[in-house]
Amino acid sequence: MKKYTRTYTYQAAHVGNESNGTRWMAAVTDSSPYITVDLKEMRNVGECQFYFTKPTEGHTWRLEKSVDGKHWQACAEEKKLQARSPHVAVGIGEARYLRLHILRGDAGLWEWKIYE
Repeated sequence: MKKYTRTYTYQAAHVGNESNGTRWMAAVTDSSPYITVDLKEMRNVGECQFYFTKPTEGHTWRLEKSVDGKHWQACAEEKKLQARSPHVAVGIGEARYLRLHILRGDAGLWEWKIYE
């Protein structure tokens, strides 16, 4: 009989690989989970879609943008616990870096889609 094992990896790169079979998860011990994306150049970001893990439990979040990765400006936020998929942020504007703070809910993403 063959023995099968399953390996779980929750790498940050999984949020942008367009695969619903992979995901990113913050460490269980992370009391303030966030994930940062480097767009590699300045972009005019029109919309972000967040596909959180366990979407039926609801999430609150804050999205920040930066031109240098050091100075951050809040650009979208969901303050009320919402059970939906995806969560959507629009009109983000010029940015090279985006940072998503997961304030409440399961601290993981199946996918983060970014559109100009």
